[in-house]
Amino acid sequence: MLANSFQNSISTGVPNFTYSDKLDNIYKSSLLGAVPEFIYGLNTYSRTKSLSEEDFSQEYLIALSRYLSKNPKGILAVPEYKDIYTQGANPVKRVDIAFVPSEQGASNSKLYTVEAKRLPTGKGEREKEYIYGFSTTGSPSGGIQRFKTGDHGYGLPESALLSYVEENDFIYWHKTINSWIVDKAKELPVDWKEDERLKDLDIDPTEICSTCYSVAYRESDSIELFHLWIKIPKNKN
Repeated sequence: MLANSFQNSISTGVPNFTYSDKLDNIYKSSLLGAVPEFIYGLNTYSRTKSLSEEDFSQEYLIALSRYLSKNPKGILAVPEYKDIYTQGANPVKRVDIAFVPSEQGASNSKLYTVEAKRLPTGKGEREKEYIYGFSTTGSPSGGIQRFKTGDHGYGLPESALLSYVEENDFIYWHKTINSWIVDKAKELPVDWKEDERLKDLDIDPTEICSTCYSVAYRESDSIELFHLWIKIPKNKN
């Protein structure tokens, strides 16, 4: 089971969340640890408009920064990170969040990266952008795709995709995304494999969030991806 419970804290009003031992590193546990503050903010503060993917990421990063401030883990969360430090990495592409060491004077090189997507990502050509797509300039825009090409997470053994789920439930997206991966493996068998499907879906009993895992094959190696999906509450305004 992913978690024991979300409970209201009397002192702050922010839900308490107890995650399982399956989240075996500080990056996964920090991403999950930020969820209560993120949901609390969305439920508490009035929104003047429907939020974009960038808006959600801003709200989530605030929650993540507050979590790391309260629970120091020796890392910082950096938004819109460009990898200008790693030989062979694409210094132009930005990943939504990167963890770097917090110690003064330490390297600024990434330790773990996170790409964020809405679900659904859009309609028409953007429908399957969680896994695959191209921008108007022709560069890869798919969430999983960017890890496969090395645009994100270059040289790392692990990274994550964060999703803001606005429609349908976690089981629906797990089945749908896996069907897209299977279709892509048939269409482009050199680049995509059926065993890149998502596995080990674990849904919190409150259905606020879920996790699953996948592997993404790169040109000469692979990267393990942690998928954290968060159900976005309806705007009350």
